[in-house]
Amino acid sequence: MTVTTGSKAYEDEAANSGAAIRGRVTRAIRIVGLIQSGQARSVGSLADQLGVSRRTVFRDIRTLRDAGVPIESELGKGYAVTDGTQVPGLHLSKDEASALVSLVELASQTNDHAPELKAAITALRRAITQLPADEREEYRRRLRCVHTGDVGHSTAPQDGPR
Repeated sequence: MTVTTGSKAYEDEAANSGAAIRGRVTRAIRIVGLIQSGQARSVGSLADQLGVSRRTVFRDIRTLRDAGVPIESELGKGYAVTDGTQVPGLHLSKDEASALVSLVELASQTNDHAPELKAAITALRRAITQLPADEREEYRRRLRCVHTGDVGHSTAPQDGPR
């Protein structure tokens, strides 16, 4: 899908910003999955698995902690989600859901339809199930219009009855 804005610089900036946001969100989700797996993970191990620097992992863990994810660290072992704790489903406000759907829509307008976009759509579908029915339906409708780059691929939700 091509969007005409009249400014190549604006289009490049929008594409780069959407990709950067998509990358940070995807990385944060992966970190939670890795450290929730039952064994502590070192920063070096996480950095290697995610293909980023140790500093980036430290920043992401701080961001996740600030967001309320119960992450503990043990000297010599690494990071893990607190024993017996499973990170609950994501509960979004209407403004947060709208912002995330808008970011997915923006990201879909780039030529880079990476697998992360599909993962973001799946995660967002799960998150919006916590919203009131009228809001949930609005976001489902918007997500159905998102193009992921697959020929003939529809993003229509397959998450049960509405």
